[in-house]
Amino acid sequence: MNMPVSEIIKEQDVQSACRGEIKECEKHEIISSISQIISDCPSSIAKAEQIFDLVKYSIAQYVVKYEMESVYYSNQDLQFMLEEKTSPESVDALYSIIEQFQL
Repeated sequence: MNMPVSEIIKEQDVQSACRGEIKECEKHEIISSISQIISDCPSSIAKAEQIFDLVKYSIAQYVVKYEMESVYYSNQDLQFMLEEKTSPESVDALYSIIEQFQL
């Protein structure tokens, strides 16, 4: 069954919008959990959002490296991206070393 290009584009837009909404809902759930740990005060939401933004890649990196480690799961590109997000200065140093040895 072939769909017209315009229908495919509309479907992709809907899927993208849905992914965005789900992403924001899940982010909100995590921020709400952090906020509840901080305090019951509504102003803790802002602090929780700051904490989330500061640690999200570090937590993801930890989970990928240590919680999901298995013979069947090894995604070095994902680990490298997370390393770049958590400590860009070390990745910059690595890039400069690599550039020295490239022909």
